[in-house]
Amino acid sequence: MYSNQLKLQLKHKPPIKTPDLIPNQATKPSLHISIAPRFKLRYPSLCLASSNPIPNPPIETSEMALTRRLGMATVALIAVAAAAFVAAPVDAAKAQRSFIRSTIKAHDIVIFSKSYCPYCKKAKGVFKDLNEEPFVVELDQREDGSEIQDALLEIYGKRTVPQVFIKGKRLGGSDDTVEAYESGKLKELLGSKEEL
Repeated sequence: MYSNQLKLQLKHKPPIKTPDLIPNQATKPSLHISIAPRFKLRYPSLCLASSNPIPNPPIETSEMALTRRLGMATVALIAVAAAAFVAAPVDAAKAQRSFIRSTIKAHDIVIFSKSYCPYCKKAKGVFKDLNEEPFVVELDQREDGSEIQDALLEIYGKRTVPQVFIKGKRLGGSDDTVEAYESGKLKELLGSKEEL
């Protein structure tokens, strides 16, 4: 294909004199490539090692400069978006922990629940019997419900529902709430500032 553009010449090197290694080594042929001037003009990037300088190097046009700048800006934008995407889960987890702590501080009785869960209904029924109105966070009705459960696991070591809190302290799940109700401890906790 490039036979008229590339000239190949075989040259012979003089014998290498190595006193102890290889006596009387024969001459080895080497390959020398000469590039035609027309080829250099068409494909200057392939001829950088050539001894002949390129007569008229290509000049960057305004369109080429714009394309180069847009390409670099796109790469920078992708890098920023990737960094934000990585940081987003960390910020979301922090927001969930903050939500849990502020909710527990703001209300005397907090239940993290799911509306369809029979154990959650049982725990809510205990407070109904005591004529107390708990602040209920229905996790199945929130977009971030699963993330809140993950944060509960991280903070308190439990992901199950219900999670019942009295005056800022964790009471436990459904069985713990029923047990505290039957023993009278729950009524005592609601009437005093006693810590669990």
